[in-house]
Amino acid sequence: MKKKKKVCIIGAGTAVGGVVTTEKVELMSGVDCDINDGVQGGSSSYRNSTLLHRQVDFDPSPVQMRASLGQNSHA
Repeated sequence: MKKKKKVCIIGAGTAVGGVVTTEKVELMSGVDCDINDGVQGGSSSYRNSTLLHRQVDFDPSPVQMRASLGQNSHA
């Protein structure tokens, strides 16, 4: 038997989606690094992204949220 989960919809719309951006930050003079922010907490690169954010003095805080960007049977 599957356990039921409580779901909270934030920003309901006609389609499921999210926002992800890529920011270019300068790690040191002449060395840039692209950092992705937004919907990425479940990806395998999350730890690396967190460490990169901390290198530019941005300390992320925990967020309890999951997003599905799929459609139909892949949602």
